Amino acid sequence: MARSDSSPWRNSSTQVFVADLNDPLLDSSDQHHLDRVLRLKSGEVVCAADGRGSYRMCEYVSEGRLDPISEVAFVPFTKTALTVAFVPVKGGKPEWVVQKLAEMGMNRIKVTQSDRSVVRWNADRVDKNLARLQKTAEQACRQSRRLWIPEVTSCRFSDLADAPLADMDGRRPSLGDRELVVGPEGGWSTSELRGRDRVNLSDGVLRAETAAIMAAGTLSALRLGLLGPDLS
Repeated sequence: MARSDSSPWRNSSTQVFVADLNDPLLDSSDQHHLDRVLRLKSGEVVCAADGRGSYRMCEYVSEGRLDPISEVAFVPFTKTALTVAFVPVKGGKPEWVVQKLAEMGMNRIKVTQSDRSVVRWNADRVDKNLARLQKTAEQACRQSRRLWIPEVTSCRFSDLADAPLADMDGRRPSLGDRELVVGPEGGWSTSELRGRDRVNLSDGVLRAETAAIMAAGTLSALRLGLLGPDLS
């Protein structure tokens, strides 16, 4: 399998994720999107990817068929892996948060609970909710031309004991930060804050979903070298 450090997939008409790059078949939703939404013409170039760094350039053919025009290539993930954990809030906001975190290049997205959580998933719906959010992450990576789809999982708050909490009374973000935990609309409880490392993301009070986006933006900027000790 060839290795490539260039970015030909970014110049394609669109990107899709397929189960098998040796036989890149579109599912019904992708076929509808390419046919009816994007209105691709036969011969336009599409990047087919597997979500784990491998991709193949293809020509779009009528009726949703992809004809490979290149070998399978692989782009290793060489950046620092980043994680944001968040407490879900009401409505469709968890999907919106996952969408933005995926677009911003987070490698892992964790959904957790806290003492002041308003939204609490029933045990029998966890897998269904995670599957929905994982699909949201996939769609976001397709739109933003990312070859690596982040893993969306759930975890207990106690499992995040080593990760800093987003809090207004926290320290400045640093280059060593790899994971941040964002709380609910009511903030962290006293017991949750006790003894925990905390990172300040803003000089104002942010909505829970905004704080999650701010956490991802901060980690991404640190990884890209856009933030330094002399910036404020």
